[in-house]
Amino acid sequence: MGAIRRLSLTLQRVKDALPTQTRKLETYYEILDKIGSGSSGEVRLARRKDNGKFVALKMIRRVRITEEEIQNEIQILRKHGRHEGIGRLIEVFDQGKVVVLVMDYLNGGTLWDYIKKKGVMKESEVVPIMKDIFEALAYLHSNGVAHRDIKPQNMLMHKSRDGTRTTHLIDFGFATRDGDSSMSLA
Repeated sequence: MGAIRRLSLTLQRVKDALPTQTRKLETYYEILDKIGSGSSGEVRLARRKDNGKFVALKMIRRVRITEEEIQNEIQILRKHGRHEGIGRLIEVFDQGKVVVLVMDYLNGGTLWDYIKKKGVMKESEVVPIMKDIFEALAYLHSNGVAHRDIKPQNMLMHKSRDGTRTTHLIDFGFATRDGDSSMSLA
């Protein structure tokens, strides 16, 4: 690959990773309850003001994570979040000390909570969950992405109106892409 092509791809990665919104989050969303937390911030339930749709707001504090790590997660979600087994990024708001990832709200809680609640599960319950997870991982791996933080707490369940339950991978803060030496496993 030529130097110009590599430079072009690098510039496109930077452009794709930039936050899409510099406007005030509160103008578009009513921020509701805290529904989760992690080492870099918290997740809040919110409702879009124009259509009433519920979303999840992943609020990443810049003091806990590097700008490169934030941009890496945004870029991976923008490129691969359209897969049905991956939590979808809707838009990004830069709020100064906090970057807010607006994500689809998945209403079933974490797989961790589901397992604790259910206890022993039948094979017929486990197979669809594992199928969703393996399909998402196969998609990511075939596209050169390694999640690197696979655990039940990073998998959200969603129950649709018809009762169908699906499982989705979330939290790509530790994910890497092929050729990304800055995020090595070492």
